[in-house]
Amino acid sequence: MENFNKNSLKAAVKVYGPLHSAGKAETEVKEALASDEKGYTPEQIDEIYKAIAMPEENDEPKGELLTAETPEWVEQLLASNQALLESNQSVVNAVAEFKEAAVDFLKSGGYGHDKQQAKKSEPFDKEADYEVAEGKSFRDYKDFTKEYTSGQDVSHLPVEVLERLHANGLITEA
Repeated sequence: MENFNKNSLKAAVKVYGPLHSAGKAETEVKEALASDEKGYTPEQIDEIYKAIAMPEENDEPKGELLTAETPEWVEQLLASNQALLESNQSVVNAVAEFKEAAVDFLKSGGYGHDKQQAKKSEPFDKEADYEVAEGKSFRDYKDFTKEYTSGQDVSHLPVEVLERLHANGLITEA
């Protein structure tokens, strides 16, 4: 074969290499090469068999391992998201603490605890006259522009309203 080059060598190795891999002896592989229609010379057959028996490391690069660089804007976005996540976790923790404190507060009677005691000690008398308790004030339930202030008589209001106002500590007997 006149035009024997690296590509011709690779092609021959590809075709006859499986014979060697299948366990054929050197002479059997060389006989198969000699009977090839391409008419390899004895030197070429030796070179092909040498390449089959002891493959050289491929000089061509198989590729480089690429590493991706993270753009700066992505790093900033990730940092911002992490800060937001931490902030949200702080809010979740604060809500949990508040809920726990609120439950404890309500179990202990809350702000209404003293009012409950006042209700028990001062029963509501439907026949009595009532006035706004000292330091208290409230708006009329029908006319929000009207305000009742400390010491003002409210006996004219309906009994149900007086009962509620008394229970909340906004009025006292006159």
